[in-house]
Amino acid sequence: MEASDIIDIIGISQGIILGLLIFLNRPDNSKTYTYLSLYLVSIGLTSSLSVLEDWDVFVDYPSLYFAPVNFFFLFPVLLYLYTREISGFPRERVTWKLFLPGILEFLIWSVLLVFALTGNAPDLESDAYGWFEGLYYLAALIFMITYLVKIIRFITRVKKKAEDNFSSMTHKTLSWLRIGCFLLLMTFLFPIVDEIEPGLEESTYYAETIINSVMLFWLAIHGYKQTVVLGMQTPGEQEQVEGKEKPDQGTRVIPLEGDKKRYQAIEKLIEKKELYKRQELTLSQLAEEADIHQKQLSFLINQFSGKNFFNFINEYRVREAQQLLINKDFEHLSFLGIAFEAGFNSKATFNATFKKVTGQTPRQFKTSKQSA
Repeated sequence: MEASDIIDIIGISQGIILGLLIFLNRPDNSKTYTYLSLYLVSIGLTSSLSVLEDWDVFVDYPSLYFAPVNFFFLFPVLLYLYTREISGFPRERVTWKLFLPGILEFLIWSVLLVFALTGNAPDLESDAYGWFEGLYYLAALIFMITYLVKIIRFITRVKKKAEDNFSSMTHKTLSWLRIGCFLLLMTFLFPIVDEIEPGLEESTYYAETIINSVMLFWLAIHGYKQTVVLGMQTPGEQEQVEGKEKPDQGTRVIPLEGDKKRYQAIEKLIEKKELYKRQELTLSQLAEEADIHQKQLSFLINQFSGKNFFNFINEYRVREAQQLLINKDFEHLSFLGIAFEAGFNSKATFNATFKKVTGQTPRQFKTSKQSA
């Protein structure tokens, strides 16, 4: 058995096996993990035909060429629905129309399979079938790219929404899924490379197969571990999706002449109670402390600080960290210890935010103060 055969087997089997495992172990029959599991299984089944072709199975069983296990118009939809569910945005109403392209795809290949089994298989060498197959794969490519771009754009909105509501972004950016989508988009370039440089076909085949196999495992593991991004929001906040809000129900922005004083009172409250030291502080928690509606609080922060909630709170944490770094009473703490003491919940966020605010890394800041 050649190395390519082993890679193919791994790619198919892990998609189907991981998908089934997630489906059987999904918590409370969650739709989120149902979509993820079906996505993985459909990817595995779709890959099976190319493997059977490489193994010359169609020579002995030509009718299998038309087996309805191509799901190019299904698995992008499943991945998109998984993304919507795990984001915590209001659940998109799932209707049969979303699956219509996949249903039509399945029916077309089922009809072709019936013709093949009855001895009326289309001539694979004919111009008519060549046009059909070419248009089919072109449409599938456009469909998949469209959905991957749609998912990437949606993830961007999720990140922005999370930054407006959370002071910690751990497990809330869906960066692993964004990376996965970009890598999947990259694999669509391989056929173009093959057309330009036919001699690279074997190399691009290995590269594409390996990337797809790694991506299946990557998406399965991270997808199953991912928690709902915006799950801590109140129902009123979750109704704000893609710039649309339900009509205001008794909530209004406070008069402009009182905005500044109210904002200053919030700043004093944060400093007095050191609320920024709560590692998982949310907009709703701060609103409760300040006895103000979340919409009003968000408006005040955006209006007078020019920042979202994430950056607003983390600047307090950076200022606290600066004081701790030059305080001899805290010299025994590592940089991670300083980060935790200031309210950060990860060293990566601490370092990135500290440099963004001060223009220096924590180490550079501490060294510059010691040498001053």
